[in-house]
Amino acid sequence: MVDPSTLKHGKPSPDIYLEAAKLLKLNPDSVLELKMRRLELMPLMLQMKYLLG
Repeated sequence: MVDPSTLKHGKPSPDIYLEAAKLLKLNPDSVLELKMRRLELMPLMLQMKYLLG
């Protein structure tokens, strides 16, 4: 997790995404941001649990 208080710039700067990619040792160009509200995310999580067992 990235602590937003440790970043130089807040939104709409991409700093938090760049830091997350760095911590995960990923190329920032290969990372995709998905924005979902909690109500949209819950059915997806339940479906993934079913698919993954």
